[in-house]
Amino acid sequence: MIRSITIFGRIGLLALLFCSDSEGQMRLEGIGEVGGGIFLPTGSEGDVAQLSPALQLVASVRFSNHLGAEAEFLYVPIVFESDVLPLSAYKRSSQISAVAGPRFTSGALLGSTRATVAYLSLRTGFARIITETNTLLFEGGWIGRSAQAVENPGFTGTSYTSRREAFVLSPKVGTLFRLTERSAFNIAFFPIFVFDQDEVSTQFYITVTFALSAWQIF
Repeated sequence: MIRSITIFGRIGLLALLFCSDSEGQMRLEGIGEVGGGIFLPTGSEGDVAQLSPALQLVASVRFSNHLGAEAEFLYVPIVFESDVLPLSAYKRSSQISAVAGPRFTSGALLGSTRATVAYLSLRTGFARIITETNTLLFEGGWIGRSAQAVENPGFTGTSYTSRREAFVLSPKVGTLFRLTERSAFNIAFFPIFVFDQDEVSTQFYITVTFALSAWQIF
């Protein structure tokens, strides 16, 4: 993972050099986004979890017309299937993911009259899931397995807690729809591939965020 971040850092430095003008100034467009969406479990994850809400925070910077970088934080309070955890069992599970990588865009949002801007982001990072329950879960993939590795069994009446971390890959496609000169809303779709032990779990997300842009000359 450290090696991947180093590679992305070098790409970013090269991009900064290319976007500098003859006087050595650099003009960057930054976009901040906040919003949410839904998590769509598939495969063995679908046997354990239902559609769940997701909270999303995104920051991106555009170095040139078609090249930039993106960082994203995603929080998902996982909703279990009713037959996996009985109503009498205390239950809570949440997943966070942090990813970053290059973003390729169709153009600029600032300083243009484009009604829409499409993009493709290639991100990598990590995910962490924390599950608390008074009973054992059905073992299915990344989510179900999280409750099997009990770290703090405690005594009767005390909830079981499990924490797991994994490397993830997450390509994303989206479109920014202009609202004003500096604002837009972003509709995006992306999978998250979770590499947990010797298995790969696939998660799908659809999100809508409010985006606000600004630019700075260095």
